[in-house]
Amino acid sequence: MKFLVKNPIFDTKTEKTYLTGEVFDVTAKRLEEIKETLEQQGGFDLYLEELTNETTSEAEVTEE
Repeated sequence: MKFLVKNPIFDTKTEKTYLTGEVFDVTAKRLEEIKETLEQQGGFDLYLEELTNETTSEAEVTEE
C-alpha cells in the first residue's frame, strides 16, 4: 500500500523519516502496527493519505 505523507513521520522499524510529499510504501501488517500510534498523535488522516491510481495521476499532472 502506498500513502502520500501529509506531515512528517518517523518509522521506528526502519528508522527512516518520511517528509511531507514523499511516498510511504507499507505492508498492510505494518500499517496496522503504526495506525494506533498515528491516531494518538492527532489522527491517521493528518499524516497519511492513501494513493490510488486516480490520486497518483493527479499528482503527476501537478508536478509538471
